[in-house]
Order: sequence, then structure tokens, then C-alpha cells
Amino acid sequence: MTHSAQPTVIKSSNSAHAVTLDKGLAQKLFTPTIPIIINHPIPDVSTRNGNVFNDRFDKNTLWYLPVFNLIGTTDSNFSFLATQSALPNQSGDAFYVADLKFTVHSDVPADATAAKTANPALNLKEITLQMLSVSLSIAYSDSQGKEAHTSYQGSVQAADNGNYTVDFPAVIGNHVVILFENLKVTGSAQISFSATYPAWRPAGTSRMFFFKSDLATRNLKPMIASRVAETSAMRFETLQPLHPSVPTNGFNENQTFYQTLDLDKKYNENEYQLSYKIKTDAGTRPIIDVSDLKNLEGSLTEFSELKTIDLSKYPSISSLYIGVISRVIIVVPRSYVIVRNSLACSAACIASVDTTPGSAESCMFQFQFELTPAADPIDFISLLKEIQQNNDLQSYTLKFAENLSEKSASDINSVFTTDTSYNPAATPQNFFLTTTIIDKPGQSAIVNANLFIQQLCNIAPACGLGTISLKLDDNFPRAVPATVTLSLPVAKSDDGISWSIDTNAKAVVLSNSTSFDFLLQRYVFCSDAGIGDIVEANIPIATGASTNIPLPENLQNLGVILDYAEQRNGPVDRTNIARYMEIKTQDAQNVQYFIGVNSSQVNYVARNIKQIDIQTRLTIHPEINVPQFSLMNQNTAAGTKIMLPLQFAVTSLDATLSFSISFSDPTTPAVSISKENDFITNPIFDLLDTDLPT
Repeated sequence: MTHSAQPTVIKSSNSAHAVTLDKGLAQKLFTPTIPIIINHPIPDVSTRNGNVFNDRFDKNTLWYLPVFNLIGTTDSNFSFLATQSALPNQSGDAFYVADLKFTVHSDVPADATAAKTANPALNLKEITLQMLSVSLSIAYSDSQGKEAHTSYQGSVQAADNGNYTVDFPAVIGNHVVILFENLKVTGSAQISFSATYPAWRPAGTSRMFFFKSDLATRNLKPMIASRVAETSAMRFETLQPLHPSVPTNGFNENQTFYQTLDLDKKYNENEYQLSYKIKTDAGTRPIIDVSDLKNLEGSLTEFSELKTIDLSKYPSISSLYIGVISRVIIVVPRSYVIVRNSLACSAACIASVDTTPGSAESCMFQFQFELTPAADPIDFISLLKEIQQNNDLQSYTLKFAENLSEKSASDINSVFTTDTSYNPAATPQNFFLTTTIIDKPGQSAIVNANLFIQQLCNIAPACGLGTISLKLDDNFPRAVPATVTLSLPVAKSDDGISWSIDTNAKAVVLSNSTSFDFLLQRYVFCSDAGIGDIVEANIPIATGASTNIPLPENLQNLGVILDYAEQRNGPVDRTNIARYMEIKTQDAQNVQYFIGVNSSQVNYVARNIKQIDIQTRLTIHPEINVPQFSLMNQNTAAGTKIMLPLQFAVTSLDATLSFSISFSDPTTPAVSISKENDFITNPIFDLLDTDLPT
């Protein structure tokens, strides 16, 4: 027979009732409980060295406080948005509220990295920060000119890969302008991080005692509390029970973390230009400059230089200017050059002759050129492709400047010309350049015109150069300069190569209908599929010839962008200048032209030379009579004047010089030699001693 356990009877005083307990239950209630000591990892504050702490228990564990830094690469999270609002009063005055966002990164401090390097076996652990907060301090000058500061509280949220998003959403009024200048001009904005973190403090530090009311009602002993840590007017306490089996040689305590971080001019880099924006009822647009924020009615100019595009990829483009109202981007080329049409360049020399050629102002030359942007079409289309892929810019249109600025003179750097003017051409992006050369005392217009034409035949830097001043809008504070390259060899074709589709051959046919030989350097296809990749070609296309390139698959709205140049090396031969530049005369009058020879290097005495007679025959114009002239020891330089049609005086004047050398000794026979010279290129021929026979 099985018997159940008998209950134990406990007797009490006469006034009390007996309580009957199960024996097993009594053992559970009155058997003392031995606390289990778990040595949780925790930093030991007494071992702090910089940002590094030892663990209280594990000598192989090293704790560190993180340090916050701005991310080293471009911060794609950065934004500065100034939203126009109105004061909550009767007048409703306008002001801005700015929201500033950016990213910081939590890094391992250098001293922790050094400790780990010195002892790779260490277990390096980051201390978890609690109640992390951030504030922004901006600096300005007060009414007395003294430095003052104001601060704003923000939020900081963990993102990924150690990144944190920092946000200051409510900077208001004139502080918006101050913050903008702090970020972009003075670099004086600063942020501060504060937080708490748990650590172990050994005994010996003063402590405060606290009683917890909910525990006291259970008749427990008081608990020893850690010293209170105060951060941002908040109080924290960490409690530790007093028990005979628990060591009491220290206590847990919340420590305070604090770090400042200067923003400097991190966000004044070019890549952040479009991240500064204004939001009004008219929409959201980039901020032009600080005056744009100060002038609530709108900036005086809508343009500012666009610096977010890396122009090193587009060598033929000098700069870009963004118009935030009209949503255009003005492309400034590195140079403006002469337009080349299908048969000649858009260049002319108009010569006017006075009926009295010997007068002080008997001759005038007027040169006219049509100039066009020399931006490489492949550079332009590639830039357009990048713009279309940029979320901030894809709604903008690319164009060239169409107006000239009066804030700075447009000119050419030539000592030969006397007057220069620029005017808009019929094509909006083109301009006409007109410059004049006239006779002056001691300066022949014909000579100067020839020297100027020689410049036109050369390539840079020996060609003519100048500066054109472009206007963006009426209120842009300065003219935008661009180089003018007056060079016939580098003229830019506006209709040089045409194209058509040959579906049977699956090719695009390129035809050169001009009088110039071209070299197709690169090309790009455009269609509904977008802008394609650049194809390196280097295909010669002679005048009147054609060539084929592969037909792309997508033919919807197909376009071909071609990059080609005249296939030539070096300057233009001025004997062929009429092929490039039209020369006109407004009077059929001949002009006087001087043909001379200098023989100062001939040794007349040693060679016993009495006289050198010179007969000149013009190669291309043999019908023009050139009088004979003579040289001698007493007159080593001489020449003659001829009457020459003006158009001949500015093209080429090749001549054969026949020298007849007679000697002082009548028994010595005369000697004859001949030399060639272009009297346009070299108005005075130098006869050398080495030119004479020994």
C-alpha cells in the first residue's frame, strides 16, 4: 500500500491559526539561493587611455570609443534646401527655413588601431553609444563686429556600413544665409556629438545611495547606486545589489561621450554645387550664390558657373554656366574659329584704294570673318549624354551664348590692325569679326596686311588670336571671355559631310561634297535608343568622295554626329589663299609696291666688286614691268617701286632675281647669278656673301 507524505503541523500562539505546509514546498521556500556571478564584458574606466579601455574581466579584450568623421568620398546624401515661407504675422514677411543633411562615418580611432597592430591577438570591441545626439554651431559677426555663435539641435540616425545620417531640419531666417556662408565661404560650421556609455568604475570614487520604492515595499535592503552622470540635463543611475557573495570593489556608471567635428569647406567642393537648392512656389532650383538667398524677390542674374561636370573629358569646352530660371546650360568653347563653307571659308579681304596712292591714307584693307564655336561635336553630344543622365540637370538644355557683352571689350591681339568690332551673325551662336588696316605715317597698309594674312595662314600659336566677350544675361556681373583663333587651316565646317542610309549595304554613306579633303576622326549615332558610344574612325574622305560606316540596329530618328577636320599638315600655302579667303577690291587702281634687296653682308672690298645690277621678273605676273636697280659698296640696300593691282599685293608675289656682278678691274668678266623670292612673304631679299661664286 502506498502512503502519501504526511503534512507537518506548525503550532503558533493562541491567537494565531495553524498553517499546514507541504514538506517539499517548505524546502523550496527556505533553502538559501546562491547568486550566479556572470562576468559580463564591460570597459574599465580606470584604464582609459585616449579612446581605449581595458575590459574589467578579460585581459584580451580592448574597448574603444568610436570617432565620427565626414566621409572621405563625395557625400551623395548631402543636401541644403532653403524653403521660402512667411512669418506668422499679419504682414506675412518672407523668410527661409533650411534643412541641412549630410553623412558622417563611425571610425576606429588611431590609438585603437595602433594597439591592435601591436597585439593582433586582442579582441577589439566598439563601445555602444547610448542616447546619441548632435548639435550644429554656426559663426557670424554681431553688430559690434565681434564673433558670435548660434546653435541648432539635430538628429542622427544610423544608416549602414558605419554611416550615420545627420539632419538639421529647421535653421531659420538670417541663420540660413549664415549657414550657407559657413559651409561655402568661411568653413566655420561645427557639429558636436554627445552620448552616454556604460563602464565599470573601481571603488574609491564617491557614490550616492538611492532607494527604489518598488523594491522597498518588498522589505529588501537598500541598493547602492552609482554616481549620477548628467548629460543634457538628464540623470542616469546604475544599481548594484549588496550581497555577501557579490564583490563590492566598484560599480557600474554611465560615462559621457562628447566630440566636435569641423565641417570646414567640405561641402564647397564642385560636386556639391547643385545640392544647394531653393524651394518656392515656382518650384525647386539650385542656389546661384549667397545674394540669391539674401534677395527674396529673386537673384539679379540666374547664371552661375556650373562646376559639377568634369570638363577634362571634353577638351574643346572651356566652361559651363547654368541658368536656373530658364533651365539652360551655356557652353563656352575653348575657342571660336572661322567658319568653313563648302567652297571656301567665311573670310574676306576687301581692299579700298585712294585715287591718290601717295597720300597719307591712300590704302585700306578690311577683313571680315564669321566665327563659330569650335566645340568638338563629339564632346558636345557626350556632354549632352552626361547631362541627360544627371537627375539634377536632365531637364536643362545645352546651348551656346548668343550675345556679346559690353562689360569687356572684344578684340584681337594684332599689331597690324587698327580697328576691330564684333557683331552677332544670322546663325544665333555665330559672330562677325571685322578688323581694319590702314596706311599710317611710317606704316604701310599693304605690308601690314600681308603680315596679317601670313598669320591667317598659320596654326596656333603663330596665327592671329583674340578674345570675344560673351553675355549671359543683363545682370551677370562680368563678361565671359573666350579665345578667338584666326586661322584658316583650323576653320570649322558647317556643312562639309552629308550622310544617307543604304539599307541594302546595311551602311551609312558619308559624302564629301566640298572642295576640301577631310579626315573623319570619330562619329556617334543617336536614335530613339539614345546616344551611342564613340567610334574611332580615322577615315580619309577626299573631295567628291564617299565612304561607308556600319548601319546601327535602331533606325528610329537616326542621327549621325561627325568629328572631322581638313586633312592637311601645317599652314596654308599663301599662293593658294584664294581657295580659303575671298579677296575683293573696291577700286581698280594700282598701288605702289616696293621691291628691295639688301646686300650688306656681301664683302664688296675683298671681292673687288664695283656694282651689282638687279633685274626682277615676276613669275606669276610677267606682264608687270619691274625697273632695274643697282647695288654698290656705298649703297648696299636699294629697290624700286612698281604699280601693282591691289589683289596681287596681298596674295603671292613670286619673282626671279637676276644679279649681274661687275668688278673694279675691267679685265675681270662679269658674273651672273639668279635667286627666287616671294616679295609678299619676304618684302626685302637678303643677298648673302655665300650666294656669290668664289
